Amino acid sequence: MAELRQPRAGPRTPLLLLTPLLHLLTTVHSGAEQVSGDALVDQLVAKHAPLLFLHPDERWFPGDVLEFISHVHVQDGSGQRRPVVDASLPVGSRSLDTHLVTSLPPGLGTEQVRPPPHLRGTSPATRPVPVYVTVSRCDTGQPTADLLPSFTATYWMFHPFSEGKKAAGRLRGSHVGDWEHVSLQVQYGEPVSLYISAHEFGAYYSYNRATNLYQFASQVNRGGFPVSPQYPPTLQVFRTHPVLYVARGSHGLWPSVGTHVYSRLAHLSDVTAAGTPWKTWQQLELLHRRPPQWLSFLGRWGNPAGCWHLLGALCALSGGPTGIPLKEADFQCPAEAGAAAEPGTGRGRVYPSRWVQLLGRR
Repeated sequence: MAELRQPRAGPRTPLLLLTPLLHLLTTVHSGAEQVSGDALVDQLVAKHAPLLFLHPDERWFPGDVLEFISHVHVQDGSGQRRPVVDASLPVGSRSLDTHLVTSLPPGLGTEQVRPPPHLRGTSPATRPVPVYVTVSRCDTGQPTADLLPSFTATYWMFHPFSEGKKAAGRLRGSHVGDWEHVSLQVQYGEPVSLYISAHEFGAYYSYNRATNLYQFASQVNRGGFPVSPQYPPTLQVFRTHPVLYVARGSHGLWPSVGTHVYSRLAHLSDVTAAGTPWKTWQQLELLHRRPPQWLSFLGRWGNPAGCWHLLGALCALSGGPTGIPLKEADFQCPAEAGAAAEPGTGRGRVYPSRWVQLLGRR
């Protein structure tokens, strides 16, 4: 029988005698790694959180979800409204046909529109603004060969209001509530890919460890309106943080400064510039650790559209967006351990499987 070698000064001990002890040590070690593995995921989420730059002329800042909820009513499909008590929203299928509504800014649809306090948000220059994070593990949580985790982290930025685009002499497509996001795919503790969102489209970038840059890989359009944005070939990194620029008013995310035309036919563009820096890692709310009640709300985060049109963006006020649970997944976990996660197919959702049960609740 094979034997385990001991230091030369000591006697040799049969492996059979050590087997129970080795099993005990392995079990304890695995449990410890499970705990430290969760902590390591959180550390990596903060380490690679994006550095965002708001436009110097931004007027509609990001905000705190709970603060936003304190200014809204819940409107059901019949148009009836009820107040929100103790920040508690309807959840599951009971919330599918609801909107979170609030008073609209004066001058809506004109360039003279001014942000009221409850929709203005908060500049990161004055105090840290929450960034909400969901994490999907692509491993079992048990130690791998190198004991480093694989997962996808999605950073969600909420804005109480999104300003529309000028068309035919009016600002069209403004809406209450605005969710934009960045998804980071990590494999064995190292960044692999990044997805950045802008409205209903976005781009994938692959991480190049040798240059510490992200390189353009592909783009996707998840909406019904045809777009043709031109993305730069590389995305910069500040130390370990991807650098992105937030479009003025509409908050789409871009890898560079300038005017980003995404529809020449409709003359639609986003404008970015290096204004106020937003260090998102300063106030991350890890939703996967303690999911808040509002995360199970499946309705719309804003007022209904102010008019009816096949292209809702032509209304001065378009309808509020869906929230985190109903967004499409940007990455799918690989079928085999160690394989890189594939870009999202549009069939997945970002919410954990237990949330699916909410869809059937009455």
